[in-house]
Amino acid sequence: MQRANDIIINTAISGHTTLNLLKDFEVRVAQFNPKVVVMMIGTNDAALTTNISVESFGNNLSKLIDQIRSIGTIPVIMSPNIIITQKSPERNRLHEYVKKMSEVVKAKDVIYVDNWNIWIDELGKKYNGEVFKELLNDPLHPNGYGHQEIAMALFKELSIFDPNAPTCGAPYYEGFH
Repeated sequence: MQRANDIIINTAISGHTTLNLLKDFEVRVAQFNPKVVVMMIGTNDAALTTNISVESFGNNLSKLIDQIRSIGTIPVIMSPNIIITQKSPERNRLHEYVKKMSEVVKAKDVIYVDNWNIWIDELGKKYNGEVFKELLNDPLHPNGYGHQEIAMALFKELSIFDPNAPTCGAPYYEGFH
């Protein structure tokens, strides 16, 4: 991939929603003067306890995209991965939030990585229907392999995927002793 000098700053906070990001935009995004902001968001907004409706989520996401663009930064939006709704029933409407996300990014012409459908279709086939077993740590969160699949989906969307790079699934040199 030849991008050794890229710097990534992760300002994610467990349990936070689009409302938290809007409130803390200066501290979590703007102060870093980023060229690109990648946001994977929505799972917490969908939790019943947040009281964030699908419509409010869409409005919040739209505002975040506008704020990112207002500082001269490129927004990249990533949908959540699929979750085990039987074990996380408080988020059983997540698919509705993903649908709203898809509508917002299309209307705003934003780079979009549709992890939701990638996990259902492409990875469902790759892992013989065992996506949850192979790619999740718990009902919501990806494990190491799940995160690698998310990264590879991002690289493909950005046209920087290199199948010979270890980050993209090729073996690391440490494996050859």
